[in-house]
Amino acid sequence: SELSEIVSERYVEVGLHISTEIKAKLVDLAQGLPGFVHLAAREAALSGIERRSRDIIIEDYERAIIESVRNAQESLVSAYNKAVYSPRENLYKEVLLACAVANTDERGKFSASDVRDQLSEILGRTVEISYFARHLSSFCSPERGPVLRKTGKAKGFQYQFIEAPLQPYVIMAGKKDGLIS
Repeated sequence: SELSEIVSERYVEVGLHISTEIKAKLVDLAQGLPGFVHLAAREAALSGIERRSRDIIIEDYERAIIESVRNAQESLVSAYNKAVYSPRENLYKEVLLACAVANTDERGKFSASDVRDQLSEILGRTVEISYFARHLSSFCSPERGPVLRKTGKAKGFQYQFIEAPLQPYVIMAGKKDGLIS
């Protein structure tokens, strides 16, 4: 609710209006991080202003995603690009996105089965853990970051983003690329 208030209060101050639905989308996108709420809300406001409207609409939200990805901190952009880059056809973007949207516990940790469920949804087909297990391992190694931390024991490993701001950035990039809605 505090993040929602950030948007409401700032928009009222400058005479902008936003629906509860779009405000909730902006807050969800930020994954609990105030900096991302500020960034996405600012970009949505600028989009509305550019249209010469005081009402923030879904198109402004969609534009905010694109601009937020473009205007994110260079360290996040670099970490993301290092994690997902491959000269060959690969699933690094999709697997990292599945990690970002996976169900987590109260400490932000998720399991490979949580990733499997999300990756299956992203790809539109059922996948098994063996299909992407090497991707998870790669995300924990220096060659791709590391962007994830692995804890626990074999067959019970849990993963967590090392830098919390990378998670909402990955979600925004996935939305921008049309991998999720």
